[in-house]
Amino acid sequence: MPEHPYPYQPIDRYVYLNQNDISLFEIEIDQLDLWQRTYRQYRLEEPDDFPQMEDIEGYGLPPEDQKFKRETIPQALIDLEKKIRKELQPRNVARDISPVRRELKVIIRFWEELENNQEQYSVEIDWLRLMWYYRLMGKFLFINGKVTYIPGAFWFFLNFWTFPNNSMADYRDRDRRWSIAIKYCEVCTTTFKDIDKETRLPVKNIYGKYDMIDIGVRTIFGPNFIKARRVGDTSKLENWFAEYTLRTLAAKTGIQGMSDTNATTVFQEHLVQPFIKLPIFWKPLFDAAGGISPKNTLLLDDLDNVDFGLHAIIDYATSSDKSKYDSKYLDRFHIDEGGKMERSDINDIIGVVKFCLSLGAGNKIHGLGGCTTTVDQIEDMSAGENFMRFCNQSHFEVRDDNGQTGTGFVNIFFSAVDGMDGYIGPYGESVIDDPTPEQARFIGKDHGAMKFIENKINAYRRAKDWNGLALFRRQHPIKFLDCFTPPPKNQVLRRDLIEAQIEFLNRNPQFKAVRGNFYWIGGQIDGTVGWAEDPENGRFYLSKKFMPSETNRKVRRDNMWWPAFTEKYLLSADTFGVNKPLGRKSNGGITCEWRRDFIIDPQDKEMDLVQSERDILTYSFRPDTVDEYCEDVLMAAIYIGAMIYPERNKTNVIDHIIRRGYGGYLLYDYDRNTGKPKPSPGWWNKDELVEDAIRWLAAEIVNNVKRCYHIDLLHEYMEFGGRQYLTDYDMVASKLGTVIGKRNMYYQIVKNTGIKISVKGWIPGAG
Repeated sequence: MPEHPYPYQPIDRYVYLNQNDISLFEIEIDQLDLWQRTYRQYRLEEPDDFPQMEDIEGYGLPPEDQKFKRETIPQALIDLEKKIRKELQPRNVARDISPVRRELKVIIRFWEELENNQEQYSVEIDWLRLMWYYRLMGKFLFINGKVTYIPGAFWFFLNFWTFPNNSMADYRDRDRRWSIAIKYCEVCTTTFKDIDKETRLPVKNIYGKYDMIDIGVRTIFGPNFIKARRVGDTSKLENWFAEYTLRTLAAKTGIQGMSDTNATTVFQEHLVQPFIKLPIFWKPLFDAAGGISPKNTLLLDDLDNVDFGLHAIIDYATSSDKSKYDSKYLDRFHIDEGGKMERSDINDIIGVVKFCLSLGAGNKIHGLGGCTTTVDQIEDMSAGENFMRFCNQSHFEVRDDNGQTGTGFVNIFFSAVDGMDGYIGPYGESVIDDPTPEQARFIGKDHGAMKFIENKINAYRRAKDWNGLALFRRQHPIKFLDCFTPPPKNQVLRRDLIEAQIEFLNRNPQFKAVRGNFYWIGGQIDGTVGWAEDPENGRFYLSKKFMPSETNRKVRRDNMWWPAFTEKYLLSADTFGVNKPLGRKSNGGITCEWRRDFIIDPQDKEMDLVQSERDILTYSFRPDTVDEYCEDVLMAAIYIGAMIYPERNKTNVIDHIIRRGYGGYLLYDYDRNTGKPKPSPGWWNKDELVEDAIRWLAAEIVNNVKRCYHIDLLHEYMEFGGRQYLTDYDMVASKLGTVIGKRNMYYQIVKNTGIKISVKGWIPGAG
């Protein structure tokens, strides 16, 4: 390859979707494979590699000059259209020709002129051929020194499609990745090779990657785009489906909205208006009976001549009823604002429509569907609640034996800070965090989109407008679960109180828990545990300052180690189970509570003055091995002197603690009738107990949240939505262990008798 004078970067082989969101599986898309599959769509020979750099538009320019530029229509084509329109003006032809029939004549005459004068228009015809190539295969170009791929329909959107206000879209990298997502859904025939039979989650190979297999048929019906307000996804999806329909023989496309009015608006403003404004060379013949601006159906036919036209159709359902497309054949289907449907359930509609997009009971997918929506309300039996159920069945990684998700669709989420208006850099990049000097000059701000959102959230907090904040989060979600933020009255945990405490800690950072790690001093295992602050890489957050004499207090009894003060601190651990995770990469969770210390906080002390009865340690981290996590649990318990009450659905922590000789640190449940300990320590994660614990936690937050100085735990509280969330919220899961554990009969027996109880019976002693 010839040398070039600039530090160009090759195209990224992979595009990643749903990144850095605890509730979503990160989707990896191979752009080369995507491009090759695009060729395969049209039965063309697939390229072996991306185009050479020197063949890509923008090569040779300085990176700062490599920005997206719209295609320039040759002046000869513009002049030709003007000439034809002038000749067909009413004063020159019979006045009984309607405007729409005149438009059809313009289209026919335009192509006749090109066909009859091919030599005269040879350059323009070559340009049209190139445009068709871009429309079908996509286009590579340099943007700021980097090779960038724009899929065909998105290229069409950027160059020729208009918004309802007649403006055209600016290039945004967020939207490019959006287009990669839908193209992937359109051509994907792969699923996970190895799936755990019980969890239905994929299993990584020995190299930490997910192997995919090609099963030869499409596995995804389409994307479910959950979005912030006013990001243009409705227009982009209408363009994507219209682009296909406007060039495909006998194609059938349907639109359905949250209401009659919504569907009409989508059809007329996001489809018909842009269609009318398309350049003449992209406009197929359409039914004259519908007029220049069709009201409810765009029929791509010339009814005067049955041999002409695509015989394709785009229409919309005049209501949100699930039966509107029942038993009909569809190539494309757009459901807009499915999270706000007034009289129907999106699950019922998709349950019908996906069989319009496929054959063989959904086995052979031929069509492509898509959902674009925000969520305004989350109430019992509301549209938002229905949509949340739809999303819960659309997670990319949860597949059946046919390689499909429960709904056949997959969740694709872009944070509100990604592509936000006013925070787009000079090359279409999202300015999320602090801008570079160049970006700051371009956007006219010294902060990124994240700071803007945070400022708005803080304003709601200061005003204590919790309903307004919940709505703002749903309409401007930073994380996927923000889309489903319920109003305060429906929240599992009191977010207004949690928000207020977060605001307090942000204003008073001196109260925040400090970050650090526990370690064996001098590397002497089973010696003394130390604590070292590490603001950047610490695994733990600690909010109680211990005097040296207060730490590492342990005693030796029955050939095992015990904490010296068994009833003072309670630590719970939620392990991640295995070294190689299934599905989402969950962390290990640890929380430790300083139980009510009646020496410094007697019963009659005012709650605002109480120092104990609060969480003092949190941890959400995934070490390389389970043993390393278990050793973190052990070191924390030894340093603090805490009893350990782990979840015992998985015995990793229990086995490790006993093996290391610290069985006295484990807290056992006791039979209330016999007073005898259960065979195994820890708590059992089962439905009834967990539901009780969540209610206890909710009450504890009301009473004690002002004494929580762990902003990491508070943020998990903010996003926690009930039992089904426990898989992803490790600190909340471990916190439930302390909530359950402090109700353990052990503490009542100690209080009543002064006896220290172990699994072997009882052991009297100081401590």
